[in-house]
Amino acid sequence: GDGRRAGPRVAAHVHDGDTVLLDGGTTCAALARHLGSRADLHVVTNNLLAVMTLANAPGVHLTLIGGDLRNSSMSTLGPLAELSLSRLSVDKAFLGADGVVAGFGLCEASAQQAYLKDCIIRRAAQVIVLADADKLGRSRQQHWTPLERDWRLITSSVADEACLAPFRALQRVVVETADLENAPLAATPREAAVRGTGVARD
Repeated sequence: GDGRRAGPRVAAHVHDGDTVLLDGGTTCAALARHLGSRADLHVVTNNLLAVMTLANAPGVHLTLIGGDLRNSSMSTLGPLAELSLSRLSVDKAFLGADGVVAGFGLCEASAQQAYLKDCIIRRAAQVIVLADADKLGRSRQQHWTPLERDWRLITSSVADEACLAPFRALQRVVVETADLENAPLAATPREAAVRGTGVARD
């Protein structure tokens, strides 16, 4: 489907005046492209792609979480990132993941990535996980972030009901489908900044 319609649907969870956290990865970077026209929005992020997109948005106050750079996702993690998060709280955290498994949580490639997501979850009033259909039930890695709280799963509308059923069976999870987008990792900062100002119209 046409991904451009869905960004606004995910972005509908973000309201003017909110403080939101955008996690690393391309799905959260794509969400950033729909937030540039907002007023009085505070975005906290470890996602350098999101920073490039929102850097010149007049109504967005941007807080960058520093730390060690993971260049495969253009995001930060590690002790400095964890320390920064311990000094902040957010209304909503949007999280990506390598895999999402009902009853287990988020699956990650490293203990550091899993622990950073744990830090984020502890600082967020609401947790919203953005995961493509192919990530549902996927547990290729050995590092986990448990989701032992209320949370919302937003996944692609192509996800079949058999994949969604384990999540729907959990009382603490709200399942929503939308056409999720992924921002290209390869965009130059200039392109990302220009695109960010152009398309962010809800």
